[in-house]
Amino acid sequence: MEDSHDLSSIQEKIQAALVAVTKTTGYIAAEDLGFQRQLDRLLGTALDEQASRVLALSNALLKSATSIADLRAPFLKDVDEVDSDWRGIVDVIDSLLEKTDTCLDEYTGVRKRKVDTFSASEQSKTKGAKIYASLGSSFRNQNIVKPQLSFEVKADNSNILPWKPLLTSKPHAVLPLEDSLGSITNDYGQQQYDYSDFIPLALIFYGSLPAAMLASVLPECLSKSQRLRIKKAQEQYEVDGRYKHPYETEILQLKYPGIVCQKADPIHYLPIDSTSAIFVDTFEGVLEMLEELKRASEIAVDLEHHDTRSYVGLTSLMQISTRSKDWIVDTLKPWRQNLQVLNKVFADPKIIKVFHGAYMDIVWLQRDLGLYIVGLFDTYYASRTLGYQGGSLAFLLKKFIDFDADKKYQMADWRIRPLPKEMLYYARSDTHYLLYIYDNMRNELIDRTNPDVPDEDRLGIVLHKSKETSLFRYEKQVYNAETGKGPGGWYTLLSKPGPGFLNNEQFSVFRAVHEWRDKIARIDDDSTDFVMRKDVVFTLAKLMPKDMIALMALLHPISYNVKSRTGELLEIIQDAIVRGEDGPSMMEVFYPQQADAAAKVAAAPAPKTLLSAVVDEGDLVTNQSSFWGGAFGSSIWETPSADTNETLRLAVPLPQLSSEIFATSELPALADQSRKASPSPEPTGHVLPEQAFVIKRGSKRRSEDVSDDGGDANTTGDLDMSLNDIEKLPLDSEDSDRKNSKATKRVEKKERKRLKAEVKAKIAAEPEDDKEEEAFDYSKAESVLSGKKVDRGPRKEKKKPFDPYSKSENAPSGMRRLQTERPGKSHTFKN
Repeated sequence: MEDSHDLSSIQEKIQAALVAVTKTTGYIAAEDLGFQRQLDRLLGTALDEQASRVLALSNALLKSATSIADLRAPFLKDVDEVDSDWRGIVDVIDSLLEKTDTCLDEYTGVRKRKVDTFSASEQSKTKGAKIYASLGSSFRNQNIVKPQLSFEVKADNSNILPWKPLLTSKPHAVLPLEDSLGSITNDYGQQQYDYSDFIPLALIFYGSLPAAMLASVLPECLSKSQRLRIKKAQEQYEVDGRYKHPYETEILQLKYPGIVCQKADPIHYLPIDSTSAIFVDTFEGVLEMLEELKRASEIAVDLEHHDTRSYVGLTSLMQISTRSKDWIVDTLKPWRQNLQVLNKVFADPKIIKVFHGAYMDIVWLQRDLGLYIVGLFDTYYASRTLGYQGGSLAFLLKKFIDFDADKKYQMADWRIRPLPKEMLYYARSDTHYLLYIYDNMRNELIDRTNPDVPDEDRLGIVLHKSKETSLFRYEKQVYNAETGKGPGGWYTLLSKPGPGFLNNEQFSVFRAVHEWRDKIARIDDDSTDFVMRKDVVFTLAKLMPKDMIALMALLHPISYNVKSRTGELLEIIQDAIVRGEDGPSMMEVFYPQQADAAAKVAAAPAPKTLLSAVVDEGDLVTNQSSFWGGAFGSSIWETPSADTNETLRLAVPLPQLSSEIFATSELPALADQSRKASPSPEPTGHVLPEQAFVIKRGSKRRSEDVSDDGGDANTTGDLDMSLNDIEKLPLDSEDSDRKNSKATKRVEKKERKRLKAEVKAKIAAEPEDDKEEEAFDYSKAESVLSGKKVDRGPRKEKKKPFDPYSKSENAPSGMRRLQTERPGKSHTFKN
């Protein structure tokens, strides 16, 4: 049968499929999967496989949905990213629903199809960008030489020293740089050390120096005092924090220029083909750009970041736009630290810096380029304060420009050089229209602002939140192997639902592998997920491979970082298994109070019991459950009181027991005493063999019918004998020859008939209670479950089959069933 293209039939099929999937999901969610994982390891592995399959299907659906929704498809690497990137998933669904609503309105004629207002050249470029965007997946995670290898200032991935700002000068300073970066005291008045002396030593420990230098300067050459100084520096860093924000004073004292608080007509953006986009990859080009930026009253800034092939990440590109020009700055040059000269504009409080979602941009600028923002206006906070339905830059571009932003390159590898045209176009579009959007949102904020009411001072709220964002400070990621807390630690992964409960050995392996992964990522300057995915860490912890073959079978996918160190990884796992036998459990780490309570219960003496079994010394005896421990109590295990013992003794009379009666030699004597004390009754008659019997109905048999010797009275005149006995009654005959003759048989027949008549007459004369009914023979009875035709005189009747529920037919009927709404259907009521 051909598939129907009718909308209603398609809708029914889709709805039925969704309902079935939703029901199945509900059934699965109702089960305690975490508990089942603990009982069955194979089930946990199967659940992980199905989770990976569902995750792959979800990524495929999101990718297919964004192909028609003009959005970036959020790539879900693991189950945890479903929660962390849930906002992106919702944006995709909302965009699909909006497009569906628009298409239905255009199809039904409610609204007319919009006509693009771009010029022909703009349309051609937009079309070309979309064509290039279809190839976006080929520009992701390229295998290229790491640009950080050529940086003049290397990234510090050590786990000891705090991060020190890169500033060498401080333009537009209210507080000098020396005072801004001085020593820090904590709440206890303790002064922070200057860690510059320990930088070479820390690099030696974490392998960030070249191999030749490591060969000449070995860790063994460090004295004990030097090691203690490094340990003390690390402890002090954990106590009293980091360096201050160099521009903290300037940002707190900032007063935005009056143009921000004045309503003005928005300055329309120039067509993108009439403006120039300059790619800046020389320091001379940076200086030329700086001179033009100084003359602007507001600029738009955005960054592109790469975080796969770097431990802390790389700021790969910076886009800057004015009202008339766009710049694309290459931030992967060896002299990237010289970009600090841009602080002459970025720290100038008279120039407004417009960002969208500047939270991470502020941190990346500090970490990689030494740039700080004074005078920030974040359009993200403006969209939230104004109550827009969406908060993304794509939403604002669609709202104010009617421009469909293609976000497929948001996750592209921005280290590629030379930069492809389609990626250059994408980067430029992020800032080209941002100043026009800022003008419109600023005017709307002013119109809806009431300075007298704090909650209605919308413009003030946006400026205050922008100040808070510009005060964000980069902090180095410190790994604490003991507690596992902090960014990148193991504590967060295990505290989330789903991993299941690990035993002591598995818990030890998980922590050891997780710490080893972080160490290798720091040494090779790669992200931890690139070195080893989180699901692989869980798999190694649960299965605990014992040899190289088992280890290689579990390392999928495997990076070259791990492949070159598989022997080291196997040793880490084996040592962790040995340490885990006596190591802490997950219960002790995550629930220390419950673990202490359980330990106290286990250490408490076992309750006394009324009866105890006698076992050999070699048998294992325990007073608590090996599974539940001593956590559960019940009154049935309590020691019975004296009243209870007395009640039991009276109800069940037992002889007084002692240890002597269980001796082997006394057992026969005890058996003899038992037989004498309670003699068994003598049998009153012989045992009859098993035979078929017939239950007789009627009065009891009179005692006169039984003779003294136990037999029946053989008297022909006894009228209590049954009619069948009369048939078997022998009649005496004098002539034995005549016994078998026909005449003799006729005489006997008459005699029996006469006796039967006398018996019947006697029975009829007796009272009803004394009558003895004829025995019912079940073997000849007809079945009551089948009806047969029986002859009842002139007409034949058919017996009805036996119906055990015949009486229930006369029972009163129940209440009428109410009309309820059926699932999947709705009712429409018309006036």
